[in-house]
Amino acid sequence: MRLGEVAASVTRRNAESSVQRVLTCSGEHGLIDQQDFFSKIVASELREDYFLLERGEFAYNRSAMAGYPYGATKRLDRYEMGALSTLNICFALANERLVADYAVHVFESGLLNDQLRRITRVGSRAHGLLNVTKADFFELRLPLPSLEEQRRIADMLNALDREILVLEELYDAYYQQKRVLVKQLLFGEIEISGELTDGGCKDA
Repeated sequence: MRLGEVAASVTRRNAESSVQRVLTCSGEHGLIDQQDFFSKIVASELREDYFLLERGEFAYNRSAMAGYPYGATKRLDRYEMGALSTLNICFALANERLVADYAVHVFESGLLNDQLRRITRVGSRAHGLLNVTKADFFELRLPLPSLEEQRRIADMLNALDREILVLEELYDAYYQQKRVLVKQLLFGEIEISGELTDGGCKDA
């Protein structure tokens, strides 16, 4: 089904509420506060013309970036709302035939890259900006199985995302533990006694 059949363009402007949080659409981090992403605000002080995005709505960043050669489409999950540059295409799901979490995984998977490649023209400024028109973007066709199948796919992929997050946190914990142990060993704060077995240490 065409994206335009299950989604509606979001064009509300920040002037309506003067939200101070300015977002950037990052491939790695999704829609994130510029203050957190850049450690500063890089947007213009005049933000009344920025789009006002609300939680659960989507933005397509028309810029090539690592892992996203034809731009990245992300859902706003971190905040209730935020202001976003009009260089992005913003939209909200407007049809119950498309499950929101399923849509997130479709956009993230790269399944639409071939379609995006066909409608992409690199901007004359050659700064990675992709001239994808809103009309062409909403002509993208999404695979649309039954609602039950969409929910099952989304649940499975969400579970895998949670597992990856737990494993990443575990990796970070072990890495920090190793750094502390190395420091203690090098400064003589602890000593290794006994025999080394299987590449590890005994009775440290």
